[in-house]
Amino acid sequence: MIAQSVADTAALLGDVTRARMLLALIDHIELRASDLARHAGISAQTTSFHLAKLCEAHILTVAKRGRNRVYSLSGPHVAAALEALLCVIPNAERPARDLKSIELARTCYDHIAGRVGVLLADALVREGWLETGERDFRVTPAGEAGFRTFGIDVPALRRRRRQLARRCLDWTERRYHLAGSLGAALCDALFTRKWIVPLRSTRVVHVTPDGYRGLRKTFRVEL
Repeated sequence: MIAQSVADTAALLGDVTRARMLLALIDHIELRASDLARHAGISAQTTSFHLAKLCEAHILTVAKRGRNRVYSLSGPHVAAALEALLCVIPNAERPARDLKSIELARTCYDHIAGRVGVLLADALVREGWLETGERDFRVTPAGEAGFRTFGIDVPALRRRRRQLARRCLDWTERRYHLAGSLGAALCDALFTRKWIVPLRSTRVVHVTPDGYRGLRKTFRVEL
């Protein structure tokens, strides 16, 4: 039954130890079991128990990196679900940790998020490239032409099975950034131009000097 499956998943995520592990994996692309044990403040044996539960439920996946086994979120659907939960937490109850860098710019699985992502989405609407729908952004004819000059083929993205331009609620800004296949393509383009670069193995990205100039000139984004 769907109701029972929802209840089981909620119970799995409701454990505070597993919640600490998942919060760590929102910040990082992948982590070793020992790293997750440190974030959760538990022993290696207890960590193995919780990781097995999360992998069995397909919330996490595990892969080999040399001699190490590393864990990551199993897909964008898991990242979206966790960020949705963070969005409903009152500000006073948000995790007590340094969020400055991750608030400015990060990847939300495969698209740009944080203040940069929200301001970029706002600019695309303001410049007439996107229109705001109830759940999605709509690409305008001007936007299709504009994205083409940026190296993004919107008609080709439309032919994919993935949603084109989803409105994704940003858990630090509490406003929407651009997700979907267009959001991923835009993020890839920013990486290709080296306007943003990844920070170590985390989801945090650094906006380069070229990025500040390019975002200002192309999209009129002021950071």
